[in-house]
Amino acid sequence: MSISKKRSRAQPKFRLCRVNLPAKGEPEKGKFRAVVTDRDSYGTEAVIEEMIDRSGLNLSPHYVEYIVSELLESMINGALSDGATRRFGDYFSVRLEIGGTFDEQDSPFDPKRNEVRVVLTPLKRFRRSVETQPPQNKVKPTHPLMTEVRTENSEVDTVVYGENIIITGHNLKLTNMNDSIVVTTFDKHIDPHVRSYFSDDLIENTPERLVLPFPTDVKREDLHTWDQYRVIHIKYDYVLSSGKSAGAIRTTKYKHPVVIR
Repeated sequence: MSISKKRSRAQPKFRLCRVNLPAKGEPEKGKFRAVVTDRDSYGTEAVIEEMIDRSGLNLSPHYVEYIVSELLESMINGALSDGATRRFGDYFSVRLEIGGTFDEQDSPFDPKRNEVRVVLTPLKRFRRSVETQPPQNKVKPTHPLMTEVRTENSEVDTVVYGENIIITGHNLKLTNMNDSIVVTTFDKHIDPHVRSYFSDDLIENTPERLVLPFPTDVKREDLHTWDQYRVIHIKYDYVLSSGKSAGAIRTTKYKHPVVIR
């Protein structure tokens, strides 16, 4: 009986990880290796349900599990009984091996040195390059991280009124047209003033450091007399891109409010 082999239309996804040790004699080659993303583990029940959904067969999951289990057990027991290799199409084979070494040609089996192994070996169907869509490189997004906020003449987590605000951290550079730093300040009436800074508004724009002018719409006389209300909240809105299309805007907030002095 011939069983059709459906061509996979799936598109595997991977990301690249740096290889610490380059290939011998080729220091410029092999800088990255692929790691399959979305790794998960399916148990027997999920695998069978997936097969039934894909094939459209009207079979009981318990019946499928019973048949597959009996097939594998038969192949294993057969190999143990007569030593002959069992093959299942082009998918895999089951063969018997005796592990360990012997001192003499007529030495008996020694359980302390030798072992019986039943080995499952993938055949052509598993080993070949599968027919699928080209795998997609899912580059891990570089999330911005703000570690310090201050001005030139202040301590960390405080800013001097009117001085440029300095934000340091990692992956901070505003690169996408929708990327922005949002500064929210509060006056004596506890009403927020929101100012969004884009790349053209910044005095300095690097991955490790952003410098932005103090919000001009915040008046000193309007600042609350209590520190806990005379504060700035900062968040970083950035866009994650997926291929050629822009993804959703994500937000990273600074860890706590910054007091205005």
